[in-house]
Amino acid sequence: MNTSLLRSGTVGMLLIWAALVLTGCDPVAFSSSRDGILPDLHHELFVVHARAESIGVIDPRYAGTDPASWGEYLEPDSYTIAPGMQVPDLRPAQIYLGNDGNGVVLTGRAPNELTADQSTGRLYCVNSLSNSLSVIDESTLEVTREIDMGIGVNPWSLAIDQDDSSIGYVTGFVSNRVHAVDLDTGEQLWEVDLSELPSGSTGPEGIVWFEGMLYVGMTSYAGGGFGDGYIVSIDTADREVSEYPLEADGLVGRNPQTLLVDAHERTLQVICTGVNGGEGSDDGSVFIIGIDSEGALSHQKRLSLGGSPVVGSSSIDPLHRIVYAGGAGRVTSYFMGSAGEPARVLHGAADPIISDEGRLALFGGIAVDTQNGKLFVSDFPHDRILVLTLPEDPLTAEASDYLLLSEIPAAQSPQYLLLHDEGGR
Repeated sequence: MNTSLLRSGTVGMLLIWAALVLTGCDPVAFSSSRDGILPDLHHELFVVHARAESIGVIDPRYAGTDPASWGEYLEPDSYTIAPGMQVPDLRPAQIYLGNDGNGVVLTGRAPNELTADQSTGRLYCVNSLSNSLSVIDESTLEVTREIDMGIGVNPWSLAIDQDDSSIGYVTGFVSNRVHAVDLDTGEQLWEVDLSELPSGSTGPEGIVWFEGMLYVGMTSYAGGGFGDGYIVSIDTADREVSEYPLEADGLVGRNPQTLLVDAHERTLQVICTGVNGGEGSDDGSVFIIGIDSEGALSHQKRLSLGGSPVVGSSSIDPLHRIVYAGGAGRVTSYFMGSAGEPARVLHGAADPIISDEGRLALFGGIAVDTQNGKLFVSDFPHDRILVLTLPEDPLTAEASDYLLLSEIPAAQSPQYLLLHDEGGR
């Protein structure tokens, strides 16, 4: 079965206040490279730390496993102890290989998303408050370029043109624009102004490219909350813009942070994080929208996940066609749907895989590692990565079948998770 997926990969700053909290953070100073210490594992978990303003790396093979099964790995002197760990407890899976456990790559302010381009061997980090993109050589982990997006843009998410990987499209949450940028040179190519749409919607967040079209999630953010959500379609050939309202069954989608494209089923899957507070805050939902051969959109189904679901580029299990969503105090999941089998909620707000609302957990990133049978979940306020087992059949599994294997100490405010396999370099 072809489960080819394109995704916007945006978790975003989960709540708008998160960006405000981060404005006063000073970056940690350390070198940004593998430095001959961290090997290129070709299958590794990258962790974006919002407040530490860095990226850490974890070897996912050993997380939550018996130390007796590790065999020869690296000399202990090659590791730097993560915060709060003692030398006798040194374990490869629980180490951030970098200075004092803070990470190995220094980012800009408020790093918001990490995107991998396998065709070039690059990683791109979207820095919301620095108004920049960090271009990182994945093989060396060195920052090779900092692309300035301009003052007042507040870049939120990046989509790479699948026909020409030198072109990236960035949503500007504050600029109300989509910015096309040359990822090789840093030159800004063109922009589309979305500030005067017929609906009045503003605040673009999630973005995804598919067959020459860009699909953008418009949040209608105004001061203290989110209005009605819309999807904007942009033809990259002529930059023609059209709008599609997120409304079904009398219900409106709000705060469309993440957009996924299921190329096989030709559907746009829009994860709406919701209003994030106040009356009706338990309104997280997924809109599944058909895409015809001309790129036009038509509603198919709406799923109610509840809570405030957020999804990243590694949150998808392509084998079982399951999307895992983090959010405030919960981890939920849904089946994307396929020919003859409709999309459905697997674990929603009433039956979450993880529920930790009492400690005010904020599960900002999720990575599905089908190769090692693990689910990684970042907990933003508690500086930890949870490692859970993936059930043998997650389509029929109970929430209790996801067993907690371990907790990995993290640098400040782990947010976005990217599980990356070696690509075309």
